[in-house]
Amino acid sequence: MKKRLFALLMCLCFMLCIVACGNEGTTSLNSDVETTSSQQSSTNSSKDTTTSTNVSSTSSVNSTVSSKVSSTSSVNSTASSKVSTVSSVNSTTTSSSVTSSEEETKVPDWKLNPGNYKLIALTFDDAPSHSNANSNSTVTIVKTLNKYEGAGTLFVVGKTLNSKGTSLLRYAVKNGFELGNHTYEHRSVKTDAVGKTWTAEQNRDDFKKCQDLVYQQLGITMKWLRPSGVHTNAAVYQACTELGLPCIIRDTTVATNDWNNATTQQQIEDAVINNAYDGAIVLMHSTNNKTAAALEKICCELYSQGYRFCTLSELFELRGVEYESIPRDKGINGYNPEQGYIFKD
Repeated sequence: MKKRLFALLMCLCFMLCIVACGNEGTTSLNSDVETTSSQQSSTNSSKDTTTSTNVSSTSSVNSTVSSKVSSTSSVNSTASSKVSTVSSVNSTTTSSSVTSSEEETKVPDWKLNPGNYKLIALTFDDAPSHSNANSNSTVTIVKTLNKYEGAGTLFVVGKTLNSKGTSLLRYAVKNGFELGNHTYEHRSVKTDAVGKTWTAEQNRDDFKKCQDLVYQQLGITMKWLRPSGVHTNAAVYQACTELGLPCIIRDTTVATNDWNNATTQQQIEDAVINNAYDGAIVLMHSTNNKTAAALEKICCELYSQGYRFCTLSELFELRGVEYESIPRDKGINGYNPEQGYIFKD
């Protein structure tokens, strides 16, 4: 009986030990599970935090990129605007340049179809009248003739050029005017005591001195000569022939007499308007303010009558006359398409 009781007790102890061990394992397992769960939670939390941080960083980067893209777009937009502006400016400049170029190169119809018009050569002695190209008689003459699609010829006195310089002549040439030789000393072979005695050689030397001076200072070879006072003799014609310069006088029927201070503006206007003809060479003076003032009415009236105002070279060229064929041993008053040369008597 005692043995059975002892065995029963032993079984109970053994069972209690098993139960105790089971509880401890369960607790440990639960603890481990909790620890693992906690670690996984911590890890997940960390991952969430990292992910959140990464997302935040990504958002920040995206925001920055977006900002840069926006800035780039703004820059590109600005650049595009500037390019557009530059293109517009270039287009305007090009258009303006072409227009300006077309205006500058436009040739008047009378030069293209001279047979449809009457030509008259207005010439002006004693140039240069002033030492500058500011407001003066010659500037007025140039502007008025340009206004009516024309130009004229200035006859240069050598000694006057030396004292007054080239500014006014350059201005006139730039605006279509031609230069002619009006001697260096301006001595008349008829009224000047010294000029009366000059030989052909002395006249030639005087003419050549003016010719060389204009070439040296302006680079222009003058093609025409007008003697002082339009006075001529055999010595003058011989000198012109030796230098190869046609001797240009003027038609006395269109005499303005503006060399005389007593001549009025009205008289100058009437002399030209009432006596003009196709091919006439008119003599006036660049130094005369009354002549400059009279030119507006003269040009307006003659222009309406079909006249056009040309240089001496244009007068002959547009009528088909070759320069080399023009006589050098006679005084020329004009050239009419029907009559041909009109010589001084």
